[in-house]
Amino acid sequence: MQPNAYTPATLAKRWNCSETLVRNLIRRKELESFKFGGKLIRVSHKSVVAYEAAARVVPKAGT
Repeated sequence: MQPNAYTPATLAKRWNCSETLVRNLIRRKELESFKFGGKLIRVSHKSVVAYEAAARVVPKAGT
């Protein structure tokens, strides 16, 4: 079962990259995100799937 939203840390783990890279993608508006509770950054599952399709990112097995 997939989560409804990801944190930058969980996406970094999924994509086997750094959390900084994920945050940079968000900051450059290459990855759509939203703020939860006014401060916490989250990325919807829909945005993750769209980014992976466009960038041809392959998630790690089991994520």
